[in-house]
Amino acid sequence: MFTKIHYYLKRPGIWLFRKFLLVSWIALLGGFSSWTQNVIQVEYFIDTDPGYGLATNVSITPGTNLSGIVFPINVAEVTQGFHSLFIRSKDEYLKWSLTAVRSFFKEAVNMTLSNVTKIEYFIDIDPGHGLATNVPITPSTNLSNLVFLIDIDAMPPGFHNLYIRAKDAYEKWGLTAVRSFYKENVNIPLPNVTKVEYFIDTDPGIGLGTNVPVPPGTNLSNLNFLIDLNCHTREQHEIYIRARDFNGKWCITNEDTISYPGPTIIALGSTNFCQGSSVQLKGPGGLGRIYKWHKNNTPIPDATDSTYVASEIGDYYVQITLVGSCTDTSNIIEITYNTNNPVPTIIGPVEVCSGDEDIIYSTEPEMQNYQWTISPGGTITSGSTQHEVLVNWDSLGGRWIQVQYSDTNGCITITPTQLHVSVDSITIPGGATGGSTITFGYPTDTLVLKGYYGSIMGWQKRHNGGIYSIIPNTAGICKYIETPDSLGTWDYQANVQNGVCALENSSQTTVIVLSGPIVRSWIGGIDENWNKPGNWNPTGVPTEIDDVLIPSTVPNMPVVKINGLSCHNILIKSGASVTVNPGKTINVTGTITIDGQ
Repeated sequence: MFTKIHYYLKRPGIWLFRKFLLVSWIALLGGFSSWTQNVIQVEYFIDTDPGYGLATNVSITPGTNLSGIVFPINVAEVTQGFHSLFIRSKDEYLKWSLTAVRSFFKEAVNMTLSNVTKIEYFIDIDPGHGLATNVPITPSTNLSNLVFLIDIDAMPPGFHNLYIRAKDAYEKWGLTAVRSFYKENVNIPLPNVTKVEYFIDTDPGIGLGTNVPVPPGTNLSNLNFLIDLNCHTREQHEIYIRARDFNGKWCITNEDTISYPGPTIIALGSTNFCQGSSVQLKGPGGLGRIYKWHKNNTPIPDATDSTYVASEIGDYYVQITLVGSCTDTSNIIEITYNTNNPVPTIIGPVEVCSGDEDIIYSTEPEMQNYQWTISPGGTITSGSTQHEVLVNWDSLGGRWIQVQYSDTNGCITITPTQLHVSVDSITIPGGATGGSTITFGYPTDTLVLKGYYGSIMGWQKRHNGGIYSIIPNTAGICKYIETPDSLGTWDYQANVQNGVCALENSSQTTVIVLSGPIVRSWIGGIDENWNKPGNWNPTGVPTEIDDVLIPSTVPNMPVVKINGLSCHNILIKSGASVTVNPGKTINVTGTITIDGQ
C-alpha cells in the first residue's frame, strides 16, 4: 500500500492539504446518483451554500455517467482548520441531485528552506540522520509543493508516527516534522444489498418508503434512480435513503437537503432568435400527465403536448396536471427577437444618363446572402451576390434597383429595400441661329437656339475667335438679342444639359459688326418678308443708316408686313418692286430712287 504525501499526512476520514485537492466524482456521489438523464452541470462549495446554481462550476462533458471525473478544488483562500466540501449536480430537466459532503482539514506547512539538497523520512524509529528513506528531489530553495509516496504495507495496524526532515547545501539538518496516523485493515465480507428505499420529509416507517429497484449486490455505488418530487411545495425538503442487506439488517438512513423548483421546462435552442424563426420548448415527460401551455398568462389553443414550438415573443410556461392528483405550474421561459430584421440602405445615383455604364450601387458590407434585383431596362453587369454591384441603364424613364440580405445574426430582410432611379436621355445641344452683319451700335437680329433637347444653362460669346465667356442671366432663354460693344466678328453659342447627362455646347452663329452704313442687297432667297435677316446680303435687317438695293432678278420681291422698319436710301432696279401692306409703314431717312425714272 502506498500513500501520496503533499508534505502533509492523511488521517482516517479527514483530508489535509495546502492549496489544491483532486476530487473523484465516484468517491463523493457514487452511492447517491439519481439521474437517468444527462448530467449537464456539477458545482461545489465549501462550508456555506450560496444557493443552487451559484456555487463554483466544474467543467464537464454532459453524460449519464460521470463517475470517472476528477477535478481540482482550490482551497488557497480557505482558512486553516476543519471544513466541509459539498458537491452536487443538475440534469437536463434542471433537477438537482442530493448534495454530497466530505470533511477535510487544512493545515499550513511553511517549509521554505534555502538550498535544500536532501529530504528523508522514517516511521516510528529513527535510523539516524542520512539513513532514513530518501525522497527524490530537485535541489531548490522552495519545496513547499513537494509530493511523494510512502509505503505502509508492511506496517501493523494501529497508531504510528511519520517523521520528515531536510538537509541544506551546508549539510545542516532541519527540525524533524512529525505527524501521527492510524492504519486499520478492514476485511469484513459484506452481504448483498437486497432493498433500497427513500422518503421525503416524513418517515413512513422502515420498509414503507418508496422502493428503488436494485439488483442484489455488495456494491451499489453506481446506482441511478429517479425521485418523484411532483406536487411537493416549492421549498427545501429533506430526502432520506436507506438500504437493507440479505440478513434483513437496515443501514443508517442517509439524509440530504434539496430545493424543489416545481416542474421545469427547457428550450431546445436559443430563446433569442430572428423574427421568423422558432424554438422548441420541452416539459417534463411521464405517464398520467395533462399539459396546457400558456403565453403571457393566456392559454394557447390546442397546445396540450409535452413540447411546444414557440415562434413569437412572449413569456411561456406550462401547467401540468397529474391524473387524479395535483396541478402545478412550470418555470417561465422568455422568448425575444434577436434584433429587428435588417433594413438595407442603398447608396448610388437616383438620376442617371442613358448609355452610362458600370454605375456603382452599394449597401452595408460584411453581411450575408446578398440578393440584388433590377427592373426591366437595366442590367447588373457584376456583383449581384455582393454588397456592391455595377449597373448599366439601357432604357429611359423611371426604373428601380433593390437588395436584401441576412445580417450577422442570420436575420433576413423581410421586405427588400428599393431605390427608384430616373434614366435621362442624352443631351442634344442643337444649334444657334440668327447671325448677321450689322452696323456698330445696333442690336443683333434675334439669336435663336433650335433643335436642342435638355435645359439651356446659358449663352456664351467670343470676340474675334477668342475664348468664350458666359453671358449673365441667360439660363433658360432660347432667344437672345444684344448690342455688341466692339467692331469685328462675334460668335454666339448656348450650353445645354439634360438631367445629369453631360453638358454640351450648341453649334455657333456669327454676327459681323461694321463701323459705317451698310449697303444691303435684297436676295429674297427665303420668302418675301422684309424683316427676315436671311433675305438680305449681308445678312441682317436694314437699319435707318443702311442703304438698300432691290434688284429685279430675285425669286421673291420684298413686302413690308410690320411697322417699325426703316432704312436710309432705297434704289429699286428696273423691273423690281417693294410692297407695303395696307396699314403698315417703313421709315426711309434718305431718298427713294427707281431705276430709269
